[in-house]
Amino acid sequence: MYTCYSTLVICRLLKALYGLKQAPLLWYKGIDTYLKSIGFQHSSFDPNLYTSDVQVFLLLYVDDILLISKLPSEIQRVKLLLSGKYKMTDLGQATCFLSIEINQRRNSITLSQSRFIQTILRRFQMENCNPVQTPLEPGTQQLDLDDPMTAEDQKTYQSLVGSLMYLAVATRPDLGFTIAYLSKYNSKATYCQLQTAKRTLRYLKATINLGLVYVRDQEGLPQDPLTGFSDADFAGDTQDCKSTGGFVFLMAGGAISWRSKKQSMVALSTTESEYIACSEATREALWLRGLYSELSGTKPVSSTPLNVDNGSAIDLTNRPRFHERMKHIDLKRHFTREALQNQEISIVHCPTEQMTADILTKALPRVLHWKHVGAIGLSLSEDRKETPQKC
Repeated sequence: MYTCYSTLVICRLLKALYGLKQAPLLWYKGIDTYLKSIGFQHSSFDPNLYTSDVQVFLLLYVDDILLISKLPSEIQRVKLLLSGKYKMTDLGQATCFLSIEINQRRNSITLSQSRFIQTILRRFQMENCNPVQTPLEPGTQQLDLDDPMTAEDQKTYQSLVGSLMYLAVATRPDLGFTIAYLSKYNSKATYCQLQTAKRTLRYLKATINLGLVYVRDQEGLPQDPLTGFSDADFAGDTQDCKSTGGFVFLMAGGAISWRSKKQSMVALSTTESEYIACSEATREALWLRGLYSELSGTKPVSSTPLNVDNGSAIDLTNRPRFHERMKHIDLKRHFTREALQNQEISIVHCPTEQMTADILTKALPRVLHWKHVGAIGLSLSEDRKETPQKC
């Protein structure tokens, strides 16, 4: 008879191993502690943004860092501190960050993702497709669900929508409604939805050099203050009769924040859907005002104008009295009234044809679509290079 003995060896790690589920949190705790030790503090409005008393801003995304300051010497000082602690590569002036191409000029900055779009087109074998001028056909509704895809094609659809989603949240607000529409079918898409998604790729083929342009004046300040637009498409989803709300905020001539989202409750009227959308936009306006105050060191001198194209919704906001047909609305939706009374926002009537947020609530005809594309600061620059710089 033989007796076998085994020895259990336990090793204590000096640092987290790459790939373990605890590694990201430990990395964040480590770099967060070090950044605070060299004079940075957390932003109150964004956990990945760090500020310092010498007006240096540090944006952290995992192990990618973007430094911003008016003082080049301070940027260099922070680089030396970071390089003394971590192995890092100094890429110089920012030209690309997280696949977002940054084109800095004397009086403007352009953000685009041309190279990323080219990668998507090649990945889904659409680099030679015929371009179209709108991401969705106007009036696109629920499509045929009797033609389910194979499991492999389903993964292809999900991957395609995921790639488009990054574009929509980073530099392409014109794709906001399109992604909200396509995402509804992530778990049950058919070949009809796949063709609709590929149409969006054809639109990207036509607009590969489209980018957000921000313009400043001679003093380096935005040429126009923060301005918001809020809109809703009443009962736009024919399947569950829910409305789609959207908002966009502009500064320095370009969009800095936008959203297209189906509302969580069924609105009983156009006024109600517009009022709910206005409430969502108001919360974003207050967050942006707070972030702007933290970055600039000064509070906004005036209230933020929020453009709404529904007179009844404006009246409901300006006159906080009892309304028989509105008594069922959640209390949280009345948040706009308080912000209005505190003079943090001001509600402005905007004609429907000039409602910039309309592009985030429905598929539009070509002429109207491109009118709003220009209004949100997206521009096709002819003098940009055909081959984008590598990120």
